[in-house]
Parts: sequence; C-alpha cells; structure tokens
Amino acid sequence: MQVQFAFSGDLAARSFIYKGIEPPTDKLVPKEQEYAIFLGETSVYRKPFFWIPDRLKNRNVFIIGTTGAGKSTTLYSWIDRAGIEGKANVLIIDFTGEYTEYVLDRGGRVIHLGKRDAVNPLDLGGMDPATRTMQVLNSLSIAFDLEGATRQRRKMRELLEEAYRRKGIHPDDPETWNREPPTLKDVYQILEGKIAEIEEEGGSSALKESLISLGEKFVFYISPPNDYFARQSTVKLDDFAGGGLISLNLSDLPDKKSKAMVALAILDFMEERMRRDGFTSNLRGVKQYIIIDEPWKIASEKDDGSSPLLAFAKECRKYGYAIIIATQNLNDISPRVVSNLSGMIIILQLENANERDALCKSFGIPDRIKEKITSYDTWQCAVKLNFKEGGIAIFEARIKPELKDNPLIIRFEEPRRVNWRMIEYYFERVKSHLG
Repeated sequence: MQVQFAFSGDLAARSFIYKGIEPPTDKLVPKEQEYAIFLGETSVYRKPFFWIPDRLKNRNVFIIGTTGAGKSTTLYSWIDRAGIEGKANVLIIDFTGEYTEYVLDRGGRVIHLGKRDAVNPLDLGGMDPATRTMQVLNSLSIAFDLEGATRQRRKMRELLEEAYRRKGIHPDDPETWNREPPTLKDVYQILEGKIAEIEEEGGSSALKESLISLGEKFVFYISPPNDYFARQSTVKLDDFAGGGLISLNLSDLPDKKSKAMVALAILDFMEERMRRDGFTSNLRGVKQYIIIDEPWKIASEKDDGSSPLLAFAKECRKYGYAIIIATQNLNDISPRVVSNLSGMIIILQLENANERDALCKSFGIPDRIKEKITSYDTWQCAVKLNFKEGGIAIFEARIKPELKDNPLIIRFEEPRRVNWRMIEYYFERVKSHLG
C-alpha cells in the first residue's frame, strides 16, 4: 500500500513537551465546572483522562484504528457521556448505516436517505442563492467528475443560477429566499432546452457535445430509484443543526461519489449555518458535534491543495462546533485537515507498519510508543493532546467504553439519568492521583 500521508513534522514542534511517561494528572482531569468527557485511563499509572476541549488548540478530534480496534465503541461512549454533560447536539454522517440501531436506541432520529427520505441539495436553508449555488456546484463536481471539466463546471453554475431565477428566487431579494426551490430535475430541463436551442440555431457543436455529456451525468441522479437528490426534501436542512442526536444514514446510496455529494452538501450547509449563528463567547462545552466515520473524499485534498473540510475544521473553535473524524485509512484524509483536527489525536491499533510509521513521524509520536501500536488490543491507544496555551502531551491509554450491560444508558428524549456509581469512580480515581 502506498502511504501518501507524509507531511511536515511541525505538529511536533510545540513550545513544551511533557517528556515523562505520562503527563501530570492536572493536565488530564477537569476542574470543577469545567466541561469534560471521560475517555479512559492512562496505561502506566492508570490515571483517568478526559477530553477537555476548552484547554486544547481546538475542539476537533482525529481517531484512527483498524477494524475491531474500538473506533465505533469509542464514539458511542463519547456521545453517551456528552449527554451527561447536558443537551448534546450530535450529527453523525454515517456512510455504512452502522449507527442506526445505536441512535434509535438512544431516542435519536435517523434520516435514511434513499430508502424513505430525500434531500434537495438546492434547498436554501436560509442562505442566499449565490452562496448556495457555489456550495451545490462543489458537491455536484464530486458526483459528476467536474473538477477538471472547466467548461461543464461553468455551464453547471449558469444552469443553477437560472433554475433559481425561474423559481423567482433572487440573490438581492431576501424575501424570495423562502420560496420553493428548484430541483435537479428543473436544472436538467433547462439543460435540455439549451441543447435544443443550439440544434435549432446551428450553434457550436463543441458546446453541444459538452452539454450532452453533462446531461448524461444528470440522468442517473434524476431517474428512480436514484432520484433522492432530484425531489423536494422530506427533511429541512435546519433539522440537521441543533436537533439533538441525528444520524444521516447514507448506506443505501449506490456509490461513494453519491455519498460524498450528499455529505458535502450537508457539511456546506452546516458550515454556513455555523457562520450565520455567529461567534460563541464564554461557551461551556460544545454547541454542535459533527461525527464523520470513514470520510473518504470529503476529507481528501484536491489537486489545487484545497479540501472540502479544511475551512470548516479551521474555524470550528470560535463557533463552538467540534468535528470528530474516525477512519482506518490514512490515504482518505488530507494532511492539512488532520493538522486542523489535532486538538486531540487517538491512535488505536494499526495493522500496517508503513501507515503507522508515516503517522507517527507526522505527529511526533516517540519510538517507544510507535513500536507498540501494531500490537495494541481493543481500546488500547496512543493519545496526543495539543494544548491551547502551548505544550503537547503524548501518552498511552486505554479507552473505557460504555458497554451494553452498563447501567448508564442515555436516552436523548428523556431527562438525564445520572449514574452516580460512574461519577464516584471518576472522582475517586482523580482524588487518588491528586492526593
């Protein structure tokens, strides 16, 4: 396997590195009233360690590990414990349908795209049509392979703009933004009209062929049963933000490109919604979690060096958002995205020694830890913390997940049930290390 993850080692160049086997306890446990999520225990001294977002460079988290290493159960327990801390708004972008049972068991909502739900990517969701046009264009560019097709991309933008105009929606008139939006079928009909005009007028054959080729890319997405992008939405875009526990199940979509197109369209909306809501000052905790498991192309890097997630990941902190990316494949992730998901890094077992070496070199993981990673058992991990005030901590730990037989079960539509046995466990462990 070719590893494409190597990038500058500047992530290791922080102002201070805790050089002991494990960092001081007060760096790992919260103070009173400090928002924190309990994750597990350190490997040597069995100190409890927490994710304390307000102490870190950003709220974003990167989790990597091979199948069976414990990624999913780590995320399950993370969400459960976020529920203890207060109302947890969590959007899971689920490419495989793995989280459906879990979310329903917690009283959350599953949006099952393609099976019963539809999302119209041209929905404005309170945005202006000019902004949404560019977002939709970026999403369609993935599904339609328009990245290098300059003429088709330009024509697609013109078609989208005309589709909004024909629905009476204008960028300079906010009162029109709540009107029913066009769909991809409307865009396709406009495209067919353009082709017919060229044929009648004897216009450029090159332009005609380009439009015909573009039209062929539309057909798959506007024809049943794959027309879940070409109908009016059964869910509002606003439902994805601030709605408690929500999973967007993309498992019934036919291919990776379709899944990436929808995921990117939703993330574009979430990013714009984040900006529209404005800065969040003096926030305790997290306003909105976005969890992406196996992100594939939406976290990769384009030829021009851009990445769909990059700007979003950079600006999450000041808006109170947290992105958690979990993956088993380094080659799916842009190095620059990971560098902005470096508030906390959790490295579970990695079977491929080349990937392990590339990752550890990039993040400055010492050899004494690196050599163990391929032999970790489930939930054993290496952890890197990048602190907001400078300094990093790298140590080994074991995640302590909530298993199904654990009495702590958070249901998101019910009042919080506090598990005092767990809380006593946390703080007895803390007291023993603080003296």
